[in-house]
Amino acid sequence: DRVATISMSGFISDDQYFEEFSDYADNDTIVNYQLTYAAGTLVIGKFHIDSIEKTGARNDGQGFSTSLTSSEEPMQGVFPNDFLQDENGDILLDETNNFLQGNP
Repeated sequence: DRVATISMSGFISDDQYFEEFSDYADNDTIVNYQLTYAAGTLVIGKFHIDSIEKTGARNDGQGFSTSLTSSEEPMQGVFPNDFLQDENGDILLDETNNFLQGNP
């Protein structure tokens, strides 16, 4: 199996979400994430938060940097083309609200 390691930085303006994210890191919790980058490329998988660090505040946001490692091989594709859609063009989700990968 292949794993992915993702490092990123940014600003978060929701203190409750940042606290929850920090709790996941502190408790070694594996969390389902759907990450979007580069013109709609989507990476979906279960990730462990390896590290999280607060950086400077900016306006109403808290700066942070983090590193995530997948606990299994993640799905990857271009949204929405590489994910199953219903007859109305809506993306289909599984029972845990993750996108389903495949060709229509």
